[in-house]
Amino acid sequence: IFVQKTQKEDNFMSKQGADEASLKKSKPKKASAIKQEAAGAQTKTKAKGKGSRAKPKRAANRTLDEPYDSYLSDDVVSDGLKRKKFIQGVLRINPKKYQDAFVPNPDGGSDIYLCGTRMRNRALNGDIVVVDILEKTPNDAGDAPDRGTLQRTGKVVYILEKKHTRATTGFLKAYDKADNTAIFSPIDHRLPRLLVPLADCPQDYLKSPARFDKTLFVARITDWPFNSPFARGRLARSLGEAGEIEPETEGFLLENGIDFSDFSQEVLDCLPKNLPWKIPQEEIDKRRDFRRECIFTIDPSTARVGG
Repeated sequence: IFVQKTQKEDNFMSKQGADEASLKKSKPKKASAIKQEAAGAQTKTKAKGKGSRAKPKRAANRTLDEPYDSYLSDDVVSDGLKRKKFIQGVLRINPKKYQDAFVPNPDGGSDIYLCGTRMRNRALNGDIVVVDILEKTPNDAGDAPDRGTLQRTGKVVYILEKKHTRATTGFLKAYDKADNTAIFSPIDHRLPRLLVPLADCPQDYLKSPARFDKTLFVARITDWPFNSPFARGRLARSLGEAGEIEPETEGFLLENGIDFSDFSQEVLDCLPKNLPWKIPQEEIDKRRDFRRECIFTIDPSTARVGG
């Protein structure tokens, strides 16, 4: 059966072909464009010049129109906690919706809700923070237990303890020779993008950055200025190609502060010298012997066999 195309279909196909052609001609974003997007709604860019010739300012030299709040002094924080104007707790950022963050309510009930990165005030997931209680707002947060009710909100005014390791794995996205920096984009979306020195990057990175598109790096956050959309950091080293088991595992251990270095000689000296080693009888006498019993564990339904 042959069906004659209508004029409307012809127009649609022509438009679709034009869209595909324009996509093929599009070029990768430059570092300046990526930096401008990172500022988002927090920054209003004022370009000089006329029309399309106007160039945005470099992010490294640009400050936010509405910078993050400076942290309060120790005395003010201590007094606020005593008067229960402030609360303290562990910051928890939603991994699926990084704009939502929570701190446990010391009085019980719903957690204190922190909406957006500005309310987190540069604190990272797991940090022990001091929060100024604001007001109750309709609770539309995705992982809140009583969604749809009124919930207390707050903002971070102080970081008591930086529990997060400040280590992160990710990729180099772009560079700017004028600023001598490269943009590092963490895999964990709860973390900010970093500006790292070009001197930390591989020697061949400037010549052929595309070669490192799939290379997994580890970086450490060293600072996050109150007036910048970017944190500052240092590129520690390359882990290998993303998707491989060893680099991914090493990155996970580094991010979570797990020591996987070789055992020290002091620890190795504690091992038995005479091999094969047998359990001393006096040690057996102090323990309950299950060696002849059939021992097994019961795993939950979510457990995976073999990894």
